Amino acid sequence: MKTWILFLAGAVSFLSGCDDIFEPDLTGSSVRLIAPGDSVTTKVARQLFLWEALDGAMAYRLRIATPDFRRPEACLLDTLVAGCRYEYTFQPGVYTWGVRAENSVWTGEYAVRLLIVSPLAEEP
Repeated sequence: MKTWILFLAGAVSFLSGCDDIFEPDLTGSSVRLIAPGDSVTTKVARQLFLWEALDGAMAYRLRIATPDFRRPEACLLDTLVAGCRYEYTFQPGVYTWGVRAENSVWTGEYAVRLLIVSPLAEEP
C-alpha cells in the first residue's frame, strides 16, 4: 500500500511540473491584429482593440505606449487580457499599441500598430 501511495504522489508531482511539455510553443508566432488599423488618425477617443485568437494562447498581453515602444515617453498600459478585445480611452496624441499571445510557459512576438488620436477627439 505504501509503495502505491508513493507511486501516485510521484506521478502527480511529475505531471504537475511538466507544463512546458504540454503547452504549445508560441515562440515566433504573432496574433493578427484586426482593429484599429495601422497608422489610423481618429477623432474617437474611446477605441476598441480587436485581434484574432491564436492556437495555444491562454491570454494576450496588450501594451500601449507613447509615442512608441523603442523610445517611450510613457507606458500607458501593460495588461493581460483573457479574450481578444479591450477598450481604452485616449487623450489626443500619438500611440503605439501591441499584442502578444501567452500561455503558462511561452510568449509570442508582439504585433504592433500606430494610432493617432487627433486633438479634436470626442467620446462616441
